[in-house]
Amino acid sequence: MGGAELRSAPQHHPTLLKPIMRKITQFFVLTLLSAPLLASAVLVPCNGLNCDFAQLVELASKLIDYALVITIPISTCMFAYAGFLYISSSTAGNIEKAHTIFRNVLLGLFFVLGAWLIVKTILVGLGAESYGLLNI
Repeated sequence: MGGAELRSAPQHHPTLLKPIMRKITQFFVLTLLSAPLLASAVLVPCNGLNCDFAQLVELASKLIDYALVITIPISTCMFAYAGFLYISSSTAGNIEKAHTIFRNVLLGLFFVLGAWLIVKTILVGLGAESYGLLNI
């Protein structure tokens, strides 16, 4: 063939795809589990084009409350998993993995709660009435 080399198609390593597929699966499972809760919640407070600023603020308040309601059970499950991993493991690697999970979940929870507090404070400043979680 005149010195031209035939190249084969690149082979994907299965261990590289595992974490990506795991994250995609987790996203879809979370979406499927939260869809009924989202569908039952009346998030949009207006119909069609007759929305005003107060209803937009109410929508933002409901969305941030929904994010908080989803975050708490997920954090609880992750803490339980990390605790189980910590108690049941006898290797230093698994104990370190449990510590990492504890730290990441705690930081994520502080981040979400801080964002909730900041958004609620801004919404009250914009004139939101007592909507949603904790009536703030």
